[in-house]
Amino acid sequence: MRQLECVELMSSANNFTLNYARALLLASPEQMLVDEKRKPKAMSHEQLSKMGREMSSIQDQYKMAEETYGEDVLNLGASEGLHQQAGRQRGDRSLPAHQSRGDP
Repeated sequence: MRQLECVELMSSANNFTLNYARALLLASPEQMLVDEKRKPKAMSHEQLSKMGREMSSIQDQYKMAEETYGEDVLNLGASEGLHQQAGRQRGDRSLPAHQSRGDP
């Protein structure tokens, strides 16, 4: 099951690097691993706990950004359209600087 979770995390983050895979392995709880002998012992328990908390925080932030992305893009597009409409109503054609000076 943990392998599937890691694949989903890597896919959603579009990050398939060896370092990211190792970080996910190190952040995995021991009870979720099949063979404990394969787990690298390069980090202390305290470091692993800290990295686990950081990974959880990053995952939450990523999910929040993913959930609000569509609405944010829609709001940005709507505000740009309103800005252009207001400019047309004022008669502002928003010419590029070289055209407003009379340059070719």
